[in-house]
Amino acid sequence: MNDFSPRSNISSENTYQIKTFGCKVNQYDSQQIHESIQKLGFRQAEGPEVPEWTIISACTVTSKGLAKSREIARRRKRDFPDTKLVVTGCISDEEQETMSKMPEIDLIVPHLEKFDILAKMFKNDSLKIDPFSAVNGLGGRTRAFLKVQDGCDQYCTYCRIPYVRSKLWSKPVSKIVEEAKQLEDQGFKEIVLTGIHIGHYYRTSEDGSTLNDVLVALLRETSLPRIRVSSIEVLEVNEELISLAAENKRVCPHFHIPLQSGSNEILKLMGRAYSIEEYLERVNLVKSAIDRPSLSADVIVGFPHESDEDFQKTIDVIREVGYSSMHIFPYSTRPNTGAWNLKKQVHGNIKSERVELLINLGDELRNEFDLKFLNEDVDVLIESNSQGTTDRYVKVKVENSNELEGQLISVKTTSQVNGVLTGRISSSKLSFQSI
Repeated sequence: MNDFSPRSNISSENTYQIKTFGCKVNQYDSQQIHESIQKLGFRQAEGPEVPEWTIISACTVTSKGLAKSREIARRRKRDFPDTKLVVTGCISDEEQETMSKMPEIDLIVPHLEKFDILAKMFKNDSLKIDPFSAVNGLGGRTRAFLKVQDGCDQYCTYCRIPYVRSKLWSKPVSKIVEEAKQLEDQGFKEIVLTGIHIGHYYRTSEDGSTLNDVLVALLRETSLPRIRVSSIEVLEVNEELISLAAENKRVCPHFHIPLQSGSNEILKLMGRAYSIEEYLERVNLVKSAIDRPSLSADVIVGFPHESDEDFQKTIDVIREVGYSSMHIFPYSTRPNTGAWNLKKQVHGNIKSERVELLINLGDELRNEFDLKFLNEDVDVLIESNSQGTTDRYVKVKVENSNELEGQLISVKTTSQVNGVLTGRISSSKLSFQSI
């Protein structure tokens, strides 16, 4: 979405801006709003223009995210009092009540009413957004995100998401295929299937279809070179999904499987549905079926009661799995969650030390994983600045590829410079047309 750089106080009708915080699903929702409002004749504000409408899509995952949303709202209204300010996204009832007291905000549209946002803005019920409407390529010019599912009702004790996105929702397989074909026609070489709890796609699908059925349909009815699955819970990484990735080169051998902690005691306090033994069993199934799979994870550091011993268990699991990348988060207390009143909070300094340690460990493991593909031919999707990614999400800097953005090419890796593989185009350049 557009940035919020300073503009002059010139008010322009039929213009808008959207600022989005949070995950790819939230960004996808904003893209639906973006494309729907443009169909009404609106355009994004440019140059010195002040947008008639400013839409902020908030994120409730961390307290910092919400504070940032409120800060942006205050600054935007202070600088441009004529803009009409709308806040939507992941907002709980309590947060909605707090924001309703902010004079800067003209309209609040909570997540469960997000498809009504234009109807509320323009007071016209005919302007409701079709929840199944496709978007034209969120994610850039080479990789597009395709939302297939929304909602979570697991209520992990650290998480606010079920309080704002509890309603489970699945896009019909036919609609997914239709959207994927549109993205393929636009020239995208990779799509990423995304959702809040993507492994629960089957629970609200129209005919009991599973995520695996979605993948089979996309393999059968499209020619997309790459289909990637976003974050998926470990107990939903089943043998059929693993087999699909092992037997079909078009399904990326990359699994982002949240870990959160390597301690069973902490996992239990978090309300996670698996044990470390179960986690490692599924990971080993992936490793035994797929050559050098890319495994990434989310890890929460400093959850209440996390002792030095618990943290060491997390380090041990991380090393045993050998992740290709990790997202490290210090625990953020969230009101009215299951962990809100837990005793034995971890001191902020200890959290910071543990976060830094895991970030450094993650860099070490990523370098080790990348080096497994040194002096090999790998297929690279060129994205920008002569750099792209493999199907395992390994970054590669490619010589003489400035004009090849959007192409999927074969590259011979030759070295690793500053933590990034470098290489040259192989004689067996793949013949996919560019975007």
